[in-house]
Formats: sequence, C-alpha cells, structure tokens
Amino acid sequence: MRRFLELDAFRGLAITGMVIFHFFFDLSLLGIQPRDMFVGGWNIFQKSIASLFLLIVGMSLTISYARAVKKHKGPQLVMKYLRRGGLVFGVGLLITLVTYMVYPEQYIVFGILHMIGIAIMLSLLFIRFHHLNLLLGILFVYFGFVVKDMFVSTKLWLWLGLMYEGFVTLDYYPLLPWFGVVLIGMFLGKTLYPKGQRKHKIELPFQKELAWMGQRSLVIYLIHQPVMLGLMMLYLQTV
Repeated sequence: MRRFLELDAFRGLAITGMVIFHFFFDLSLLGIQPRDMFVGGWNIFQKSIASLFLLIVGMSLTISYARAVKKHKGPQLVMKYLRRGGLVFGVGLLITLVTYMVYPEQYIVFGILHMIGIAIMLSLLFIRFHHLNLLLGILFVYFGFVVKDMFVSTKLWLWLGLMYEGFVTLDYYPLLPWFGVVLIGMFLGKTLYPKGQRKHKIELPFQKELAWMGQRSLVIYLIHQPVMLGLMMLYLQTV
C-alpha cells in the first residue's frame, strides 16, 4: 500500500519531540535535574507534540478508510477497524499493567495509546462526515476545557475527562478534549487527501529520516522509556 512520506515524517517529528520530552521528564522523575514538566514552555511543548500526533492519526484514518472501503464491505470493514483499535487499546492496557507494577501511585489509567485505540473504533461513526468533523472536533476540545477543573467521586469517568480529587498519573489523554483533535485531523485528511489521494505535495527537511521513525513510531514509543530509564538508573549507581 502506497504511503505518503510527509505524513510519516510528521509522525516521526512528533515521536522525536515525545522522546525529547520524556528524556527531560525522566531526569526530573529520578531527581537528576528536577523541574516541573507540566507548566510553561514544557507544557506547551508536550501538548503540541500530542496534538500533532493525534492530528496525523485522524488524517491517516481517512486515507486508510478510503482505501479499505474498496476492498471490504459491511461487517468486514467494521471488524477491520475494531480489531485495529482493540489491538492499540490492548497495548495501552499492557502499559497500564507495567506502570502499575513500577509506579503504583501514578500508573497510567488512560494514556495516549488507550485514547488512540478508542478513537480508531469511534472513527467508524464519524468517517462519513467532512466539515461536520471540524465543528465536532472544536466542540470536543471546548468541552475538554470545560470539564478540566470538574471533579467527580468515581474513577469510572476518567476515560471521558472527568477526574476525581487527588488523581495523579504519568500520562493522561481522555476523549475530552483529545478525540476532538483526532476529529479535526479527520477533517484535514478529507480536505488534503480526498478519497485517499494527495491533493498537494509536501516536502519536509530530513523527510526520509523522519519518515523512517514515523513508520516505527509504536515500537519507538514502547522501547524508548525502558531504555532511557535504564541508562539513567545505571548512571545514578555510578555517581
């Protein structure tokens, strides 16, 4: 299947930014260079990385669906995306288990992979829309800001964006507002890649190198933290 290198490159750019953010986050987590990673410039940097990544998720879904609909029909097409979303969500659950064993007081309940998995499955309800997805995406983002400071007495609504008092986690990407970013990406996908075809050619600096990383973004996501944390812990044992 033909890939659009510019989308892989943007995904590679996002994964590079994520690794940089996590490097400094790990330095802070282990007390090597303590800093607050969730305020000011670092907070903007993190949100920008996540937004870029999720925009690409949305755009890629429209391209993938435009191609898949030519080969699959009805239940077969639905199952393709339910399986894909379920697989990504399952990897997210594995990360939940690992972080619970390592950091039980702030383990990941609903991180970015959980959100992407659910978004892939939910996209089946929105894939038919074009401009409406832009409006719905803006509304999701808006209500994400509305509920940000609202608290409930249960953990059951964490996936949506409603937190309980004292909730702490290493990674949190609820549907409000982040599914809104995916919907905006779906709007951009249908605008820039109508029927899965490129409308405008885009060339990025270091596109091939970034695309190589983007094509392996899930693997990089899964291994970079254990590698960096392991090396930092070895460093702490030597000083």
